[in-house]
Amino acid sequence: MENLSSLKIRKGIYRFEARKRFSYVSRYKTINKPPLEKIKEKLRSILFPKKEEKKATAEPEPPKAGFNLALVAGAVAVALLMLFGAFFWWQFNLIQPTPAPFKPVEKSHFSNVVIETSVISAGDRGTNRHISAALVDYEFTGLDNYSVRILTYPDKLPSEFFILDTERVEANMYPSFIRELRASLGKKGIILNEMSVSQLETVPNGAVVIIPSGIVPKELLQGPSNISRLLNDEVVVIYIGQSFKSMLDGPTQKPIPPSALTSIPVSFTDFPTSGCTGGISLFQPLYGASGTGGVSSFQIYGCIPVLKKGSGAFIFIPQTLDGGWKADAKSAATDISRILIGMPWAVPDDAAGSNYFVSFADFGSEAKGRQMFFSNTYAGANRSMKIEFSGYSTTGALLEQVRIVPAKKKTLGELYVSQLSVS
Repeated sequence: MENLSSLKIRKGIYRFEARKRFSYVSRYKTINKPPLEKIKEKLRSILFPKKEEKKATAEPEPPKAGFNLALVAGAVAVALLMLFGAFFWWQFNLIQPTPAPFKPVEKSHFSNVVIETSVISAGDRGTNRHISAALVDYEFTGLDNYSVRILTYPDKLPSEFFILDTERVEANMYPSFIRELRASLGKKGIILNEMSVSQLETVPNGAVVIIPSGIVPKELLQGPSNISRLLNDEVVVIYIGQSFKSMLDGPTQKPIPPSALTSIPVSFTDFPTSGCTGGISLFQPLYGASGTGGVSSFQIYGCIPVLKKGSGAFIFIPQTLDGGWKADAKSAATDISRILIGMPWAVPDDAAGSNYFVSFADFGSEAKGRQMFFSNTYAGANRSMKIEFSGYSTTGALLEQVRIVPAKKKTLGELYVSQLSVS
């Protein structure tokens, strides 16, 4: 045995280092099959559904040699169905008709601005007949036709419209009423503003003030805003409420002092008329009224009393806001709007008025320009003109605007028109 001391032991060191962690990444690629191949697979799945595989218990017998009629019939059926499917796909996908290009709905636009008015002498020298004229800037888009009607009035017509914001009785539907009324008037280009009781003292001459308080405010009976002063200032008041049996002093209902009753030019009757006419839907009018002390009176729409002095008027709606229309705010707004637009407290020179009509069928639905419109002849000189513009849009909607303007004779020179044709 060799000497163990001569043996040497060598030590080996092996290092294993993971320089990069291995990870397996699966990559997939979507293969889109052609439409015809998809139809084939669909038909195969219908005609030859897959059956569950069963473990064979015995060796199947080999098929018999010869012509297999069932197999051939199935193959023919599959071929026919594939042809039909291909034709179906081609018919409804390749030759699908191109849809018509989208045509946006034309938005209607309607604008009429009265630039200037004047009064022209008409007829022979020495006659006192005149014609009012209005120069109008117009602009339309999306209209089928356009019409203008001009009425002249000896009275001063209101061009500003207010509603009094005061305490109210039996007027729970007031918020809905004022919203509907503003919308109805706004369609005709009329703006309705609210005003306070204190502003009633400075209301412009010739304005309209609607007072839907249910019971008359104290300010209409006493003080600088009383009925007589408003009539003298040519203000038109539309009062919606009960007869003057009590008054509102702020939120408090109080009896009317006898001195106040004797100073107002009106007397009431407890025997109302049978009903309203002219499309007014007011329910069960409660009273009638007539003027005193040189104030004239008459009825409009068969049930609404009117006091008249000069161009001023006090119109009584003989019911409260809630009671007169059974809490139907839209009907109430429609009735008040009809009164405001119709202005039946004033009588025109000619009820028919002068009428103009233009059809846009020949030159499109857009127009822009400036045109002079004339009234019919009348006796006298200065007038108020009510110009009613209307037109139907290409979608059948009716657009309307109303303009109230004064017409005055401006010069001493006379321009005579012997004959004026209006169509």
